[in-house]
Amino acid sequence: MVNIVDVRKYRGFIFDLDGVLWRGDETVAGAPQTVNRLRELGGRLAFVTNNASKHRTKCLDKLKSAGVKATLEEVISSGSATAQYLKEKHGEGRVHVMGTDDLKREMVEAGHEVVETEADYVVVGFDKGFNYEKLDKAYRTLAEHNGLFVACNGNRLFVEEDGRHPGVLPSVEALACASGRRPDVFVGKPNAPIMEMTLELLGLSPGECLIVGDTLDMDIQWGLNCGVDTLFVLSGMDSLNTVKATGIKPTYVLSSVSEIPLP
Repeated sequence: MVNIVDVRKYRGFIFDLDGVLWRGDETVAGAPQTVNRLRELGGRLAFVTNNASKHRTKCLDKLKSAGVKATLEEVISSGSATAQYLKEKHGEGRVHVMGTDDLKREMVEAGHEVVETEADYVVVGFDKGFNYEKLDKAYRTLAEHNGLFVACNGNRLFVEEDGRHPGVLPSVEALACASGRRPDVFVGKPNAPIMEMTLELLGLSPGECLIVGDTLDMDIQWGLNCGVDTLFVLSGMDSLNTVKATGIKPTYVLSSVSEIPLP
């Protein structure tokens, strides 16, 4: 674990969003300029978020508003990745979504049909409007049709300007408890499915890329699981104390993206 990042070692840069490029609605100072400079130097970029509650177009709009140059093809969410994963691995199907309308939109755009009952797949994504009614509908659909139980990701918490808040995992665990089943797959970070899509987008191998993230159990563990070097930034969720507590060790540590040394 070192503080000197040699960007010349890497051809691809995989950025998390929340806690890395912004905290809530507050852009991390200097981050957009650094990201844009990496692009100017020939770096291939991907913006990968575990937030399945928002459609990728909203992530793109926020990137552009922050001053980051990006295209929709470069943005991958755990929601879009889940929709694509199901299509590629299991085929287009009937999907019950325990999540937001934006997540439903990702499913439809991938060729799936969003349904209330008799679903081939029950997909759980982060939703600030999660409630008992949504849990009950998802449980009944899963119990009655025995479809695939799919979690977009497993984040316990997420960070905004005012601190930490519960993530999607409490919703996933509620459905698991009610159904007596564990999810058949977690698609998002720190798991392989979303990495495979990211590397395919970049056209690079794991050894050619650097992950930039703020969560040890998601971003940094993702790199460790998939053989990708990691830069842990202290602008978001976790701290150096968390490194000691968890034993999850990144390749590099910096205070923020703006401290990445550039030619």
